[in-house]
Amino acid sequence: MTVLEDPTVTGTGTGSASLGWPARLRRHRTAAAIGLLVVLGAVVLTMFTGTSAENTTPLDPDYAGPGGARAVAEVLRQHGVRVDVVRSEADLLASGVDADTTVLVTSTTNLSRTTAAHLGRHARGASSIVLLDPGQDVTEGLGLPVDVRAGPVWDAVPAGCDEPSLGRDLEISGGDRVYLPRHYFPPTVTTCFADLGGGIMASVDASASHPRVVLLGSPETLANGSILRADNAAIALRLAGRTDRVLWYVASDLDVPVTDPTSLDTLLPRWLTPGLVLGASAVLALMLWRGRRLGRLVVEPLPAVVSATETTRSRSRMYRRAGDRTRAAAVLQAGTRTRLTAYLGLPRGTAPATLAAAVAAVTGRRIDEVGAALTRPPVDDSSLIALGQLLATLEKEVRRP
Repeated sequence: MTVLEDPTVTGTGTGSASLGWPARLRRHRTAAAIGLLVVLGAVVLTMFTGTSAENTTPLDPDYAGPGGARAVAEVLRQHGVRVDVVRSEADLLASGVDADTTVLVTSTTNLSRTTAAHLGRHARGASSIVLLDPGQDVTEGLGLPVDVRAGPVWDAVPAGCDEPSLGRDLEISGGDRVYLPRHYFPPTVTTCFADLGGGIMASVDASASHPRVVLLGSPETLANGSILRADNAAIALRLAGRTDRVLWYVASDLDVPVTDPTSLDTLLPRWLTPGLVLGASAVLALMLWRGRRLGRLVVEPLPAVVSATETTRSRSRMYRRAGDRTRAAAVLQAGTRTRLTAYLGLPRGTAPATLAAAVAAVTGRRIDEVGAALTRPPVDDSSLIALGQLLATLEKEVRRP
């Protein structure tokens, strides 16, 4: 049995196997480029997000970055305050709370009404609850008689209140929210750092359902990057360091029940509104840039001006040279039918027989004569000339008042 050699495999042939990897790469260079971009993107994403094991949760006591709150936690520990950190509702409910405990809650955007209510019931025996930048869902869940108004405060604001833990002259560097009391009967709500019709901080007296609750609408008060602005450090330490123990609850969105009602404010990121304003401004600027006139309009003269009669005569000479009487007659008849239809107020596309009857009724001519003039082709040049004259006469008779 003889084995036949495949010319594409052996020898120096030009089969597909003889093509090296450079040739295959050139053939599939588009797919290779896309694959390379995907790999590079994955590497860059890993470098920025996956190579660091550091906790980057905003206002987390273990995060040393500008957005963290390790500075406050370390200063509290140095002053003998015990700082216990919990990062889930289960750990919070498993932690003991007594009158010598301050419950400090950050990442309050991850709290819903249900989880806020659980927090209030569990911390009922605490000295106080301090909430950083809580929204309306949190105040509703805790049953606080406070309305929340979003609005950034950029300038430093003095306390200007009689809150025992603060001095009237302490200044806060700014805030993201202000709080307004709904009524002035118990539990009493004291507002400090007044601005935008409310206060960046609100203190709600203890009631049967919750201990004293402090709402602070300024996350930067605890942040490492802004703790030294104004009197932020003093405010943070006075609110959190009044007791020997701080139970620091970093709220998690994993604890929110799926069926729990959530306001739109807690679902949308904070950068959405300024991002939309910035995008709209950019689009408006682009419209003004592209839509502005570059100068007055300039009339460009045409290279040649050709009158309509010259065009008509040139076309007629072409028909005559070609001897196409049928085509010339059809053009004349079509134009006459269109104009007669308009003169008589008939609908567009009226049948020639109907049009002939209407024209005959107006002019007094026979229907067969009018129909022949509107549809029948001429037999020679003299007939074509006579047809043109008859069509012009019909139009004059129809237009005659």
